[in-house]
Amino acid sequence: MHNICFYLGTYHDQLLAKRTIVALRNHYQSSDIICRSDGVLDATFERFCIENKTQYVQGDRIKTLNYGGLWSITMLQLFLKLSRAEFLIRIEPDTVILRRLETLPDADVFARYQGGKRPYYQGGAMGFSRNAAKLILESKLLESEIYKQTSYGYQRFADHYRQAEEILQNEPLAATDIILSDVIAKLGFTVDDWQIAACFSHATDLHKWLISQSIDSLENYCFVHPVKCVIHPGPIEIDSLKPKLEG
Repeated sequence: MHNICFYLGTYHDQLLAKRTIVALRNHYQSSDIICRSDGVLDATFERFCIENKTQYVQGDRIKTLNYGGLWSITMLQLFLKLSRAEFLIRIEPDTVILRRLETLPDADVFARYQGGKRPYYQGGAMGFSRNAAKLILESKLLESEIYKQTSYGYQRFADHYRQAEEILQNEPLAATDIILSDVIAKLGFTVDDWQIAACFSHATDLHKWLISQSIDSLENYCFVHPVKCVIHPGPIEIDSLKPKLEG
């Protein structure tokens, strides 16, 4: 199996991140895990990360649109600085890890393609070769002022996206999936439409898809995103995922 480093960024979703980190450690005992807090201080969560052999990084709030591509720059820099792994896999705190990867695609980048009016690659599980990460940083494309424009942002904590327990915020965030997808296209990278990742933009879309799937079919997937309704810090079994989301 390839040497992999996992990266996740957190912002007031530490319970979900705990679930994901425990699952990663269950399936990838020796892989590097980097977790960066985007401006939220939580000493208890920091201790949890250390206890689970996760490199915790406390950072400032930089995922807002006024910082453009800085969140993605920081992710790639931390990967290259803190890990010697051949590949980086960016996941989200609400990504469920169902099983261990058996192999990785022969591509610069691997992520699930999302069609529509503005196609992009879904960040619920997005992989980069080490060389691709270096080339992105060397290109300095993520430093462009264009990524601070409204068209590269979204209101994650406005009523359309936020969960009931989340605080209403109208400040736009950087749409990191769209920004990275734009840079990937400009650099002409080879991209694999990663079929082992069942990743969707909205929980409602995932819910509809899960209803159509059998338990056996879910065994074909390693990553499912976004799953926000199960927040206990532990791995999720495949046969419990579907009923919990349908309930």
